[in-house]
Amino acid sequence: MQLVSVIVSTLNGSKFIESLVKCLRAQEHSNLEVIFIVDSRTNDDTLELVNVYGSGLSNCRVIIQDDVHGLGESRNIGLDAANGEYIWFMDVDDRPYPDFISTLVKLMEDNGADLAISNFIRSSTPGINEHGGDYRVMVLNRDQAMDALMSDRIPVTAWSKIIRTGFLRDNKIRFPRGFSEDIGHTYWTIGTCSKAVYCSKPMYIYFQNEWSYCASAGNERGKGEIAAYRNLMDPLGHIKGLRRRCATMMLRSAVHMDYKGFREYVRSKEFKEVGKANLRDPLSLEYVCARTSPLLYYCGLQFYLKFFYYRELRCYTKV
Repeated sequence: MQLVSVIVSTLNGSKFIESLVKCLRAQEHSNLEVIFIVDSRTNDDTLELVNVYGSGLSNCRVIIQDDVHGLGESRNIGLDAANGEYIWFMDVDDRPYPDFISTLVKLMEDNGADLAISNFIRSSTPGINEHGGDYRVMVLNRDQAMDALMSDRIPVTAWSKIIRTGFLRDNKIRFPRGFSEDIGHTYWTIGTCSKAVYCSKPMYIYFQNEWSYCASAGNERGKGEIAAYRNLMDPLGHIKGLRRRCATMMLRSAVHMDYKGFREYVRSKEFKEVGKANLRDPLSLEYVCARTSPLLYYCGLQFYLKFFYYRELRCYTKV
């Protein structure tokens, strides 16, 4: 049984440590190395609880993150310290099903893939409710995986996938510093891989909580996502459709700001240039709506996100 390194980054995550350790102990794949990266700015009892509950794990280490470069650099620290054949960047407040690791590792080994990705369920309660029914497995080459990523058929999130550690190191794929680090990392990973596997069975509970950084980041979330997609346009611009996808996602990401921030962005010189170059041939209806009626676009997308995209117990893709 191959060793899997589980990287758990945390800042003031004490309320989640006990249940997280229970979930890791319940994993069917038992050969785990758990590395907690604790931000030195933590001012609750996270470190104490990690030491207490982590002692119940057979292979657990704690690393203090002394820099101020956020979650992306924290995950890089974990990658540098990992000894496992495979690596998983887990969020401290989420909950995996017991078969999450075993299923994804088996799919990778059976198909010779560089990474395996799981479907997930959004929930405001961290309890695990098994999702029955049949599910699909898609084995994708690089171009197919990139097309699936750009068409929202596989998620961009770091915690939904397990990756071969050597693949990341050999290709020097690291997380960008700052907010929205998942975006750049996932696009580089997919854009570099030889083969990826996606499993439509939901095996992960994405806990939508009011204390998360995304929920409390304000305009910084929108700005961070815009920057993440902007930074992909030149280095990966040779990939068919990617520049248009990035331009569309920059527009959608701006909706995470308040309306004043959104309106300023869609009227900015940057967005005018990006939209003109990438969203006018063929003409994007989203682009037209945002430019001609920013308030209508903003309210419409806010409504969609609140009542459809983020709705309780929604699976990312159909099972």
